Amino acid sequence: MLNMILIWISTRCVMKMSLYTSVFCGTIFYSFSLQAACVTPPDCADLGYTIDASKCVGAALKCPWDLTKAACKEKEEIKIGSYIYSDMSISNKVIANKTIIAIIADTSSRLAISLNIETSKKGTETDTFCKNYTTQGTSAGSWSCPTMNDLQLIYNNKSILNDSLHNAGRPRLNGEDNIDPVYGNNWRYWSSEMDNSGYRRGMLLGKGNITSFENTWPGYTIPVRKY
Repeated sequence: MLNMILIWISTRCVMKMSLYTSVFCGTIFYSFSLQAACVTPPDCADLGYTIDASKCVGAALKCPWDLTKAACKEKEEIKIGSYIYSDMSISNKVIANKTIIAIIADTSSRLAISLNIETSKKGTETDTFCKNYTTQGTSAGSWSCPTMNDLQLIYNNKSILNDSLHNAGRPRLNGEDNIDPVYGNNWRYWSSEMDNSGYRRGMLLGKGNITSFENTWPGYTIPVRKY
């Protein structure tokens, strides 16, 4: 009888210890699992994913734990002064063996100016000139003469545009490279607009003066287009 009691007590103790051991081991396993789940992944930039994925052009390899970061060729930022080429690609650089046809003058209105600034055109000639203007990659009718608002945007960004023109080997706006014998460096640039008296509106681009001129007077014309 005594032996049976001892066996029963021993069995109960073993079962109780086994239960405690199971709970203890389970707690340790859970703790290890929790630690493993909270490990901070490597920084994407440290692994070479340094580009904003939305700015990628062509193939892109994205960071596995942050899909907004990628390893790729970054798309160039389109900005005032960027070049438009005859294949309609845009770059901030002068690219050898490619033909520049325009320079971006304003990004909000998507305004671009021609590299060729026609000089000494009468007001009566300017509309026809702009309408028929062509370049490699563009056709007649895709360019126009600037509105007064266009001229204002060109004036506002003149310094940047002049840098781009100069880097492309073209004369700068406002006679910075060729001083006019009459107007100095405050040249008259024609708009496409006429006032109520039949005079053509224009701007003296050196100082930004807006006024109207006799339509038979000579001036300067910048063909413009939307990109």
